[in-house]
Amino acid sequence: MRKTYLFLFLSVLLINLRCDKGKDGSDEPIVGYHYVPFQIGDEWIYETDSIFFNKTNIIERDTVKNFILVQVIDSVHTAPGEIEYALDYSRSTNPEGPWIFADNAFATIGKSWMIRTEFGLDFIALAFPVRKFQRWNGVSRFSNRNHIIIRGELFEPFNYWNGDSYYYKNILVKEQIGSHTYEDVVQVEEVDYEDDLNRIYSESRYAGNIGLVYRELWLLKSQIDDPNLSWDEKAERGLILRQKLHSHN
Repeated sequence: MRKTYLFLFLSVLLINLRCDKGKDGSDEPIVGYHYVPFQIGDEWIYETDSIFFNKTNIIERDTVKNFILVQVIDSVHTAPGEIEYALDYSRSTNPEGPWIFADNAFATIGKSWMIRTEFGLDFIALAFPVRKFQRWNGVSRFSNRNHIIIRGELFEPFNYWNGDSYYYKNILVKEQIGSHTYEDVVQVEEVDYEDDLNRIYSESRYAGNIGLVYRELWLLKSQIDDPNLSWDEKAERGLILRQKLHSHN
């Protein structure tokens, strides 16, 4: 069984293709390549806030803030009409650095999809053309037996993160994220699952001609059965992660 770790969810895969946009607010499909622009040498800096939950004798909450630098370092044509891009991830406590290399990943874009590859796992992050409410299986290219380890705790989210859980929740919307306003945003909901013991949620938002601008992930466990408590109140293990674009070149 493969193991995949937290950096799996910090990925930022940005592809350099352009297209014409549809009319604002329309449910008509648009090609959508402009949501993931990409060139060798491009850089994006993300501000990441994480809350880790750990239960020993008591429930501990550990809030961590850092910055992730994503750099496009190479590309290669892997098949007709298909390009694979290589990315380096670095981290720092300051948006100015110094940066410490953390990991690398790959993105492959074809006519109908964009796939990100991390630790041998292929996620179908986007499907083209983009149409509101369109659904697809973003984790169909690997086994749902893969697991994640967060501070020593094993999670198996892909037991629930399957089927056609990926879908375009909103397209062509204007949105303010942090201090930045983006005129053309597509929101991809990747999973939204809840039962008495688990809360699993993930979404990504992409801005036209910029790329990924927001990421949110909830992987939580609890044995507290109290419907009056929110998950950030009753969580005993796991994390809540929010990632916003700070700057890009």
